[in-house]
Amino acid sequence: MAGAYPHLSFSKETPLKQRRSRNGFGSKIKCENPAKHGKKLQQQIISFQKVLSTQVGGDSSRNLIQIKLIEKMNFENISKHGISIIGQQDETVYLAFADEKQLNEFNSRLAKLVDGEYISYPDLLYAIDKIEAWSTEERKSWAVKQFGFPNEEIFRLDIELWPIGDRGSLNRDKLLSDFVAWLKVETISTLDKVDRDSLIMFRVEVTNLQAEKLLNHKDIRQVDLPPKTGIKFSQLNVDVNILPKELNKPPENASLICVLDSGVNTNHTLLQGAIGDAQSFISGEDESDIVGHGTAVAGVALFGNIEERIESNEWTRELILLSGKVLSKDEYGNPIFDEKTIESTLIDAITYFYEEYNCRIYNLSLGNLNAPYTNSHISGIAVTLDELARKLDILIIVSSGNYTGSEIINNWRDDYPHYLLHSDAALIDPAPAANVLTVGSFAKHTMTYAERQYNHQGEINELHVANAGQVSPFSRSNQKEKSALKPELLAHGGNFAIAARYEGQGWKQIDKHLGVITLNHQPQGNTLLSEFCGTSFSAPYITHLAGRLLNNYPNSSANLLRALLANHARITQEIKTTFKNKEDVRRVAGYGVVDEDSLFKSSEEHVVLINEGEIENDKHQFFELPIPDDYYRKGKAVRTITASLAYSPSVRTTRLEYLATKIKFHLVNSNSLEEVTKSFNNENKKSVKSIPESDGNKRDITQDSRSRGTLQSSTWTFKQFNKERKLFLVVTRQDQPWAENQVEEKETYALAISITDRENENAQLYQQISAQLQTREHAKQQVKVSY
Repeated sequence: MAGAYPHLSFSKETPLKQRRSRNGFGSKIKCENPAKHGKKLQQQIISFQKVLSTQVGGDSSRNLIQIKLIEKMNFENISKHGISIIGQQDETVYLAFADEKQLNEFNSRLAKLVDGEYISYPDLLYAIDKIEAWSTEERKSWAVKQFGFPNEEIFRLDIELWPIGDRGSLNRDKLLSDFVAWLKVETISTLDKVDRDSLIMFRVEVTNLQAEKLLNHKDIRQVDLPPKTGIKFSQLNVDVNILPKELNKPPENASLICVLDSGVNTNHTLLQGAIGDAQSFISGEDESDIVGHGTAVAGVALFGNIEERIESNEWTRELILLSGKVLSKDEYGNPIFDEKTIESTLIDAITYFYEEYNCRIYNLSLGNLNAPYTNSHISGIAVTLDELARKLDILIIVSSGNYTGSEIINNWRDDYPHYLLHSDAALIDPAPAANVLTVGSFAKHTMTYAERQYNHQGEINELHVANAGQVSPFSRSNQKEKSALKPELLAHGGNFAIAARYEGQGWKQIDKHLGVITLNHQPQGNTLLSEFCGTSFSAPYITHLAGRLLNNYPNSSANLLRALLANHARITQEIKTTFKNKEDVRRVAGYGVVDEDSLFKSSEEHVVLINEGEIENDKHQFFELPIPDDYYRKGKAVRTITASLAYSPSVRTTRLEYLATKIKFHLVNSNSLEEVTKSFNNENKKSVKSIPESDGNKRDITQDSRSRGTLQSSTWTFKQFNKERKLFLVVTRQDQPWAENQVEEKETYALAISITDRENENAQLYQQISAQLQTREHAKQQVKVSY
């Protein structure tokens, strides 16, 4: 049954002052021969200094040291030995800067270790396996290692410096001025620069000799090739003669959605009257779409499922569209980035639409094929979006990227779906961003144009790769186990097929009639629509849903919109069949496909509770779920509880722990609120057992698995209850030790909780839960009055 009632707000119970801490990990490092170990490290320091003397640029105060550990341990106290940690590469590789004085202090500590004298924190020295410089090879990005430098006399590179200090600090200003001066001496021209707290990037033009010098510059973190969009699509005109003569103008208070792409054709019949503003952020070009990609994306963002629109001939516009042109066109007609770095362009575009219109929702259907995510370093576009999403409280929706194949593919159909978990199909920048919503694709159609054309002859001409409802054969995914679920959601983005009658053609993609129907940017006559394939067209569908959610709940934060979308996402039976292993399914599909029937409104069988809160570090907050007695009735009947949490933490690219703050939730079963608070109170750690998460065998995602991301959701499915119970949701915050200056005293988060009883024909959940919430609120007000 479709929803008819607005979702219900609910509030937390008594907050707890102290988070219950876990026992620390690891044990003290033992060293059988400290003197020998100290001498080894001294020799490594000498070798390090020799390598450093061959590097160019920089200042003597900035000597980057790479410290490799024997095993994982807390390494923050390395500063006690005279040097300061600035970042991590993985769990056992730390990076630090040290000047000559600090290196001498470190050497003196090693000398004491060799001579057998007392030193503080010896474990940290015992843990060091190797000390070395940041090498030329380590400065090469994935793309540079794969493809080398362009075979051109002059070409462009993206240069990332180590982000020392915060923007505007003395150390940062000195780093930048030194690098700019060095570029000038080397006659390297700068096209653009981005300076953010966690990112310093230059786009430069160089010769091959100059490029080699950049690889040896001591202040450079990475040398990369400029982004490559990889957006490819084939068009198929569709005649539409059924459109109403006049389309409605969206209401003045309709939600604004901004498409950042190749622009839009503002004169398109289906867009006229629905565009609030269209601007170009490409130098020398107007806001019009000369590629077609932006208009196609905008069509899905504005109308959602256009196939359904055609069938019903219902074209009501509920949203106001904004367009920011951030892509241009190359000589082959493909969309490309401006020579200005894409990070700068996006900052300009998002800032403009936010300041001018307070736009809260942005769609970005582009990706950098030169920056696949290897789970080690969040790239420039992603960290830029993460910072903007947090700072402005905006929802940014991005596509996971399209996998176009590699040497691992012999035959798409035979190799599907296993290659989706191969590193070649990894997410591409900015899809790994933590504070955005990443969308992958599922397939809807399986009959190609040729199969339909020759179906009457019974010929087998083309074979579809994915079955209807399965993950699209081009949808990229997270490649690392035990990492955040990305993409978080899937939407229809298309499918492709291979030729059935030609040997050796199993790698060639055929997508005609297998894609998404949307707008043609150059309509002629009745050809207003075209067909496109790719995750570029699944992302704007989620943007469309988010805009409609904001229409219903206009005061929602970006976190609440994310939480509500995840809360209504499910792994369909078709998606389950993509992989046998359910963990593999989650890696490619995240939380799944959004169920729209209950997304916008609650019903008597499906009630959604929402809360937007703030929480301090090392604190718990408690919510008692207002579940009516009738929900626990005896007898078999499927009932579900889904809990979702979203937050947008500060980030730091130099840390292995990219997120400065972690907020997570537990669903627990207890007799009373007092019992729960005692269990989670750190002061009772030794005397009171902690309460485990409720019904672990009935949930679809474990607490550990979901809490790796900033968008977390789990569903508990109950088929029978033996007795009534009380369920509590506990929200916990824990900051990283290094994050004190990056976080707010109170970090915001949002909750969405669904309680369903769909098999009960006489369900009155909404009435019962509403009554409970009113009774609770009245009791709280009475307590306030008594004080």
